Order: sequence, then C-alpha cells, then structure tokens
Amino acid sequence: MKSAFEELILQNSLYMESIKYGETYNQALRERDKNYKNLVKTLTKEQAELLENLVNSHIRLEAEASDCNLFEGFKAAIRLMMECLQNRNLPSDCL
Repeated sequence: MKSAFEELILQNSLYMESIKYGETYNQALRERDKNYKNLVKTLTKEQAELLENLVNSHIRLEAEASDCNLFEGFKAAIRLMMECLQNRNLPSDCL
C-alpha cells in the first residue's frame, strides 16, 4: 500500500475514492440526480447534449479544484508540522 504522500504526489485517484461522505452529502447527491433526470426529460435532444456537456465540464472543474485544494492543504499541513518540529516562528503561547 502506498503512503498518503505518494498517493497525493502521484495524483492517484484511489486515495480520493477512499473518502467516505456523510448522509447530508448522499442526500444532496440523490436530489441532484433526481432533478437532473427530470430536467433531461423536458429537453430536446440538442438541449440535452448541451446540458450533458455543461455538466461534464463542471465535473472536470470540480475534480481539478478538489485535487488542487487537497494538495495545497497537504502542503500547508506539512509546513505547519515542520515549523512546530523546528520550534520556530511560533508565538510563545503556542508552545
């Protein structure tokens, strides 16, 4: 099994796929899927294709944003950890 660091650096999606979402997320996902299916039923073929392209673009954007946010958060955590371990740049009340 690869370390979390290797997973993040190598941008392996298995790490992200192992995240478990709560019921609030799952409920919103079901609602979104229901609304999407109902909307598609009302569209012409051309409109449905345009909507599908829009949704796919949004999915790619959100996936890229998630990867970037995760990586930036990981870098911030490593930096904080290094500063704590080196015991520098910390206010005295944090020690």
